[in-house]
Amino acid sequence: MPFEMEQFKTEGFELFISSWKERLASTGIHQELPSQKHEFWRTLRLRSTVDLSKHSALLQGVSLARYDTYLVLTALLYTNSLFESKDLIIGHNLPGHFFNDANPAQQCFSRELLDSLNLNQPLCLIDEYFENFEINTICYEQLRKAVPTWHDAFHELEAVTNFTSAPRSASQLPSSLLYFIPQLFSEKQIIEQCNHLSALY
Repeated sequence: MPFEMEQFKTEGFELFISSWKERLASTGIHQELPSQKHEFWRTLRLRSTVDLSKHSALLQGVSLARYDTYLVLTALLYTNSLFESKDLIIGHNLPGHFFNDANPAQQCFSRELLDSLNLNQPLCLIDEYFENFEINTICYEQLRKAVPTWHDAFHELEAVTNFTSAPRSASQLPSSLLYFIPQLFSEKQIIEQCNHLSALY
């Protein structure tokens, strides 16, 4: 198997894609989805998935020195007109260093930082390998409300008691929570996705 395929098949990616398949299957679609990350995002062609890599159409041409957390947040605000109140927003293809405090010169993503955008929608930012991610409070609360039906999320969410004041190493979100993120897509987004897959295949 090519290295490119293996390197993206992390636990987080497998959990996310398996949950997305189940979400689609509940609508009657049983389409096999690609194992490669770039191909996967091509099939997940929702208006509320935003490529935030330095080479994306949104940020193309930006200098490495300016490519930081604040530029990414500004880009999200710029695209906010695409979103409706119940839409899940997913920002993807971000470098992993945006999610840890290894570089003290750069502020890493935290729930508090995402909340500063004052969005009305659930927001999830995911790194390029599905190994690190962050969610805003709205997304967090929607996951908590889903606990009665997503029984495995209960223990995971209770373990993350206060991840805005705790050190980043202690507040890392468990990758198993990525399984539940696709379940937060709105019905409108699911219909849009079904139409896209029908046209694609």
